[in-house]
Amino acid sequence: MEKREYNISFTTPAFLGDANQQGKWRTPPFKALIRQWWRIVVAKEYHYHTDDIRKAEAELFGCAADENGGGKSKLRLRLGAWKKGSLAQWNKKGFSRLDRQVSSDVYLGYGPVSPASKKDNKPSIHLSHPPAIEANEETNTLKIGFDPACSDKQIQEVDQAIQLIAWFGTLGGRSRNGWGSLHLLKKDNSDFGIPNVKEIACFSSSLKDCLLYEYIDSEWACAFATDEKGLLIWQQDVSSWQKAVDILAALRKESRKSVEDFKTRGLQATHLLGYPVMKPTASVWEDGARFPNQLRFKVAQLEHSLRIYVIHLPCTVPNSVWKNGEDDMRDWVNDNQLRIWQTVHQYLDNSQLTRLGSTS
Repeated sequence: MEKREYNISFTTPAFLGDANQQGKWRTPPFKALIRQWWRIVVAKEYHYHTDDIRKAEAELFGCAADENGGGKSKLRLRLGAWKKGSLAQWNKKGFSRLDRQVSSDVYLGYGPVSPASKKDNKPSIHLSHPPAIEANEETNTLKIGFDPACSDKQIQEVDQAIQLIAWFGTLGGRSRNGWGSLHLLKKDNSDFGIPNVKEIACFSSSLKDCLLYEYIDSEWACAFATDEKGLLIWQQDVSSWQKAVDILAALRKESRKSVEDFKTRGLQATHLLGYPVMKPTASVWEDGARFPNQLRFKVAQLEHSLRIYVIHLPCTVPNSVWKNGEDDMRDWVNDNQLRIWQTVHQYLDNSQLTRLGSTS
């Protein structure tokens, strides 16, 4: 049996909840993460046809019984230990405040990280469901075994997914905001290097193609987006993960402000940057509608510092969020979403971040 083994830790606290929402090292989230990045690896090969990708995914990762029958996974995952995290108390120091209001750790980690509450007798910022998994101090091993029935091609695809996870992977609650940023090392403790632009480009597509159904019919992220300047990935070196949280919280907040002028009846541009939001609601979308933010954050470990990555992994607006009879609002999204995201990208280009692969 072909095997892989990795040493793993987190560069930011991880809210990897169990059934009680308490942080715990568990295998299922790791398998789900590999599946997510595997889809990006193979999507172009299958011409972004969702049904074909799902069929290939079921053959490799297994599936529950359906009209086509069930099947076992060809991958076996094992953690060195299933254990609870060690971060029981939240250290509220070291974070800045956004607009002199909410603290950056609460803004970026809202839910797992809660503000002070007189009602709940919590006088300071705290973990909603302690413990969490501590950054840098907790380590584990992840072993992957490939069934003999796995083809060389399938093994290579999983290896490529692991490479992308090492560069950009995050896990757990609020992971799109950079929490639970994974640090992977090979069995001999060698790293995966820094992101390779040429290799990433193999899994990329133009932003326009990713956003519009007429090009790619996918409601999940299936490619790294590109524009005329190259990959839509930005980076910046920082001295600590707390400083990374400050910077990323400001980026999240200011990127939403940058598109506030785009709005129409019952829908605003900020809704396309992640939904639900505190206010206002999208009256043209169904109650309970959800739409994830397409910008993902990662805090990666370098030899002597940390590096922030901001990655745009776009997807189409799910048909399921729309109320009936809102065709004109769908047209507004199709007509404006490219300009909305270009405005966000312009903000990022003018920030302290630099494009991945940029020589400037």
